Amino acid sequence: SGAATADTVVDEAVSHLRAGRSTIIYSALGPLAPAAQPQGEALGRQAGALLGRILAQARVPRLVLAGGDTSTHAVAQLGVHALTWAASLEPGAPLCRAHAESPDVDGLRLVLKGGQVGGDDFFERVRLWR
Repeated sequence: SGAATADTVVDEAVSHLRAGRSTIIYSALGPLAPAAQPQGEALGRQAGALLGRILAQARVPRLVLAGGDTSTHAVAQLGVHALTWAASLEPGAPLCRAHAESPDVDGLRLVLKGGQVGGDDFFERVRLWR
């Protein structure tokens, strides 16, 4: 949590990506308390903000945003105004091309993956897609 953690996440992700390494960023707070409400919109906005900072520093050919509605909020934070189909990977999770004003985001290939979509090899299939 906090700005220092966000800076660390961005710095480490950029370092890995510039070295040509596949990189996963995730959040896992554990089970919610019984009375707690999920905060998918806030999480998506924060994820999108982090991703925007990363994309400004490292070129990424493909990206998977997992988390259904959360991924939608992340994409909105990136300023994506349209998605067009690029390839069929899995029913309900196509590879898309992002359209945005930012050159860091425009043309990015991405998948918005929700719920139980995709098999055990889904992320690897996206990584290897050409």
